[in-house]
Amino acid sequence: MDRAKAKRATVRQLFTKLVTKIESTIVLPINERFTKVNKVESLFDLKNQLIEKIDELKKLDNEIEAIIDLNDLEGELIASDEYRKNGISCRTKIERCLLLLEKELNVIPRNETRNNNDSNIPEPLERRVVNENNVIKLPRLNISIFSGNCSEWLNFWNSFEVAIHNNDSLSKIERFAYLKTYLRGTVLAAVSGFALTDQNYDSSIALIKERFGRSDLVISCHMNKLLMIESVKSVSNVTALRKMYDELEIQVRSLESLGIAADTYSSLVCPIVLQKIPEEINLQYNRQWKLNELFDINDLLKFLRKEIECRETSLLLGNQRNYVLEASVRKPLNSSNYADTKLTYNPKWNLSTAATLIATTERQNCIFCSEIHKDYECPLSSSERKGVLINQGRCFVCLGRGHTAKICWKRNQLCRNCNKSHNSLICNSRTAEENCSNDLKSTETKSQKESSLLCREDKGKRENSVCLQTFTAGVETDGGETLSLRCLCDGGSTRTFIKREAADLLGLKVICREELLIYAFGNRIGKRQIYDVVQLSLRNRKDPSRKIQISAVVIENITVGEIEVPPDWVRYIAFERGIELADTGDSEEVYVLIGSDFIWEVLKDMNVRLNARLVATDSIFGFVIQGSEREYNCGEVHVNLLRVINEELKYDRVKDLSELEVIGLNPKKEIPHSDLEILEAFEQKVTYENNGYGTKLLWRDNHKGLNDNYEIARQRLFNLNKGFKRDENFYSKYKDINNSQLEDNIMLEINCESKNDVSKGFMPHRGVFKELKETTKLRICYDASFSANNEMSLNNRLDCCPHLNPDLLKIILKFGFYPIESCADIQGEFLEVGIVEEERKFLQTLWGDEGGTNLTLDDHAVRILRTQRLPFLYKMNYSVLNELYANDLIRSDYSLEETALISKEATSILSEVSVNMRQWTTNSPSLFEMWRETDLECRQSSSDSDIPLKDLELIWDNKRDTLKVAFNLLQHLSDKIPTKGVALSACGVPCDPLDILTPFTVRIKLLIQKLWENGFTWDEPLPPDIEFKEWPHELTFVQDVLVPHLHFSVMKTELLEVDKSSGASHKVYCSVDDFRMKHPNDVKANFIVSKSRLTPLRTVTLPRLEL
Repeated sequence: MDRAKAKRATVRQLFTKLVTKIESTIVLPINERFTKVNKVESLFDLKNQLIEKIDELKKLDNEIEAIIDLNDLEGELIASDEYRKNGISCRTKIERCLLLLEKELNVIPRNETRNNNDSNIPEPLERRVVNENNVIKLPRLNISIFSGNCSEWLNFWNSFEVAIHNNDSLSKIERFAYLKTYLRGTVLAAVSGFALTDQNYDSSIALIKERFGRSDLVISCHMNKLLMIESVKSVSNVTALRKMYDELEIQVRSLESLGIAADTYSSLVCPIVLQKIPEEINLQYNRQWKLNELFDINDLLKFLRKEIECRETSLLLGNQRNYVLEASVRKPLNSSNYADTKLTYNPKWNLSTAATLIATTERQNCIFCSEIHKDYECPLSSSERKGVLINQGRCFVCLGRGHTAKICWKRNQLCRNCNKSHNSLICNSRTAEENCSNDLKSTETKSQKESSLLCREDKGKRENSVCLQTFTAGVETDGGETLSLRCLCDGGSTRTFIKREAADLLGLKVICREELLIYAFGNRIGKRQIYDVVQLSLRNRKDPSRKIQISAVVIENITVGEIEVPPDWVRYIAFERGIELADTGDSEEVYVLIGSDFIWEVLKDMNVRLNARLVATDSIFGFVIQGSEREYNCGEVHVNLLRVINEELKYDRVKDLSELEVIGLNPKKEIPHSDLEILEAFEQKVTYENNGYGTKLLWRDNHKGLNDNYEIARQRLFNLNKGFKRDENFYSKYKDINNSQLEDNIMLEINCESKNDVSKGFMPHRGVFKELKETTKLRICYDASFSANNEMSLNNRLDCCPHLNPDLLKIILKFGFYPIESCADIQGEFLEVGIVEEERKFLQTLWGDEGGTNLTLDDHAVRILRTQRLPFLYKMNYSVLNELYANDLIRSDYSLEETALISKEATSILSEVSVNMRQWTTNSPSLFEMWRETDLECRQSSSDSDIPLKDLELIWDNKRDTLKVAFNLLQHLSDKIPTKGVALSACGVPCDPLDILTPFTVRIKLLIQKLWENGFTWDEPLPPDIEFKEWPHELTFVQDVLVPHLHFSVMKTELLEVDKSSGASHKVYCSVDDFRMKHPNDVKANFIVSKSRLTPLRTVTLPRLEL
């Protein structure tokens, strides 16, 4: 037994070495020394050796198993089984590798009837394998991509079926994987849900055939292509005729393969095809067509093929001398020295009317990698580019085909990087790429001035000019003299402009002033400025009855470039056609730019094509020219693209309303650069004198032409006086506010008897009463936005400072984090910055004695800054005051001592800059008593009066420490006629930053969305099916909805979790967050915030949660 085990151990070692050798041979790469034939022979030898070793091990195992002890039998059997498995696995690998190699070498089938004794001996390789040297290396088969176009189904399926579907050497899983790589678009989406299994492959094939391979769909698609074949009108365009014939041939052959006979549709298709071909060929076909004979599409195709072949032969044989091989230099951005070799046609030679055989078009794809980009932008290295040129047979100098650098006519042109004879795009020099990028930058330098862009090249001369639509018109001045102005039609501008120089020379009167936001040539940041608008009449100089009245915006410059007049060759062509040009060529400077608002009143319907690139369009001033003689080669480029936005109030702009839905969702935006400039200008103008701040007004340009509005202010005062007589309480409160402002030096009284004693601007004023306001229910609003006769108002002349309020949602969430909550009001925060004395003359308002009979004049000092809140002045002094929002300080702390200290310090610091903090309140009675002891100005606590206190646009009940939304302002809606405007105002009234009442408020948002979809006007009464009246009536049920304000309970919490719940429907998306607190004997959940958004109006297949 020991002898048998020793022998088996040796055989097992030899077996292991043989398996290692076989695995290394399988992965050994094919090369010149080790060919495929050598590999096949080696694998056959190794396979026979492996079989012998397996049989020998099997005999030895049987001998040992017969005499071994039963206790050791289990281990012997396990070890023997491992070697047997390794042998079977290795033999399978050899057979699979041999099978693949046999297919590549076209192996002759082996004789399977050989005797059993010789079954392990392979046949001579020479008898089974065709001579490898005689086998031609075939090109790789490419299967076309299928994206769902039924006309491409047959081509795709025939290729896929032969190469993959019927390939027995591939498993169905492999076929499925290959199938997905050849699908795109809707087809790929249809099978993307199937897993890679054998059964799913059959299901996918059946699904694709049923949906995209149906015979009726494929037939309809091919018939549509036949009916919609592109027409060819010129008999000289042989290339287009050949393309048309090939397309017809493809569709007819495809229909034949589907079993559709040509005679079933020839009578329909043939007349349509005859309409698409040139008239000369159509006439020739009808001459040879026999009467009373039915149409046959095959006969028509034979005729077209013969006709096209004759014309192609005629071009090749009869006019060979007219075609020359010319290397035309293709220089992108005037920087690259390379070209394509093209067959070009010289128009100076006398040719027949036959078209050129090969159409020359500008190449768009890269010659190195065939991707869609410029050649100089190719990511391939210089060595890889050289390899591509060698494979394509291109020249290293001009990059053209058909010759080498030695015989290239541009071989003397050296590389600009290393001064060697090759193109700079394949140069190995380190500076090649840098030079290319520098050239690109130098040639792409842009200059933007108002509505035009001018690109100039530093070197080279413009070979050709492009004509723009210019004309000369007459304009009459105030003195009766007629001047000529050169005008330019620009469809890329939304407004019409006139140069200020021309407007001043003509003495045009300003009819109005407009604030425009101009975006020049796609700039993201527009230029906001106030422009004068004038009116003028342009007339035809030869026929004054042909004229147009236009309004134009006065601008300093229209273009910095010179718009050239039509050259002589264009005038000569126009003269031959009997066309009178509108541009007389008196000047190259443009004074008027006709935008899209008047361009089609100037231009008419008639167009005359002078050549392939030049078109003349009729206008009331004559014909205007646009285009060029041939392909434009850099030089100077004029591009006009102007977008003008009139910043008037548009009620259909609901973007601001929709922004309410994303409070807390969108990231905080940075302050725009223009706002930073305004803040910097303000800080420079602020001065501190007499225990107060003073500043100048932030004028946008200047205050020239500002209307005084005296008569309007006077009339408004008398109308206000009528209201005083009807409501004495209203007059008493109004008067008290005026007296208070006089006492606090907010207003200064000026004694004057007439308007002549003062000058500059007056502001009308009125009272605004808000019952929900706890501290100030009546406020006086001074109207700085009013303007008469379309003049600019005071607010239009001033820059508006950006608001610096912090995130409202963040403040509310922090407010409920700690148990001690407090808030305070800042008295007249916006009134603590005064206006310097020299500019108070622009802020005057009128006030009268009792009865409004005798008027006095008050100088209003500060109130105009109400629309420009400036809380940052004192926020910079104390970091804790980051909890300021509008006029309120809102914060929460952990201890009474910390809150008391902060409130005392904040009041003291702000008092130094004359800012008074008042109306302190809290949810802690102990803290309230501490404030009273320190003489802080506190307001009545809800613990005494049980009256909810309104802060943060919400109602905070500091007794029960709850929050709710105020709906008192919506009660008046129940008496109004429901219209689109009323519904929109109702939607904007409830301020619910926490979305406490999302199920209620989302309904009005859906209603607004529906109103916009149906196109209701603002004052149109809503139909009964629009359920709006029910919504305000439900206020009585929802106004008592309360949520706990304190997020964390003072009880001991064992576990704290944040639960997030979300849902989506076809109308709205929603998400809700809450704190879940586990106590020893209870589990409690506190609401945090909820957010909702309406679904897009566009229907989507799979709704996505956009929160």
